Amino acid sequence: MNNKLLLEGKGVTKRFGGLTAVSGLDFFVRQGEILGLIGPNGAGKTTLINCITGMNPPEAGTVFFEGRPIEKLKPHVIARLGVARTFQIVQPFPSLTARDNVVMGALFGSGMPQKNIGRARGIADEKLEFVGLSAQAGRLASQLTLAERKRLEFAKSLAAEPKILLLDEVNAGLNSAEIKMAIDLIRKVREQGVTILVIEHLMKVIMDLSDRVLVLHHGEKIAEGAPRTIAADEQVIKAYLGEKYAALAENLK
Repeated sequence: MNNKLLLEGKGVTKRFGGLTAVSGLDFFVRQGEILGLIGPNGAGKTTLINCITGMNPPEAGTVFFEGRPIEKLKPHVIARLGVARTFQIVQPFPSLTARDNVVMGALFGSGMPQKNIGRARGIADEKLEFVGLSAQAGRLASQLTLAERKRLEFAKSLAAEPKILLLDEVNAGLNSAEIKMAIDLIRKVREQGVTILVIEHLMKVIMDLSDRVLVLHHGEKIAEGAPRTIAADEQVIKAYLGEKYAALAENLK
């Protein structure tokens, strides 16, 4: 990890009618780091990813990628600059094989010329092997288990050859063994030079995985720093566990 800023937001604001989902948010992600993004349900985490990727552009503020403002660009343009994402609810193309799903990621998610099918297939095979799905390459996506579909989502995103990967609750619905596999996979992705921003509700995962943690509550940043510092922050305790837990923690000091 170095100190170069890969992704940065200044004053990012997103409203839905009278609801402000993200409010005047400043954030940054350094090249090569894993940034954990946490907060209660409705805190604005997925909305922030949607702002970054162009799915729901912000009303105010600026999002910079490699120093370039991107908040007015279309999602496919942002993707081809090197910003890839996964979704909380995985939605592969169910009638296509696992391999063809990843081919789609290679063709349309990256800057590759769209007619280079041969190269796309080669990338798909490489990424399926990377996530441990080579044996499932010929199966329909609809026949895969939830854990396999989540790994397929990884492969599809990686086929776009991203510089940063935004992961939205990749561990939701998985058992402990599958979560460990997902964590190992995220680490392997970072080792390949891809920067990671990960939304996660499991604090143990965030503590083990993240270099730094950003905490949102009601669309605003309430804490930012090293995982252990965040875990002991009173505002974070209150936002996650309520006033009774905070009072108990105070009595135990």
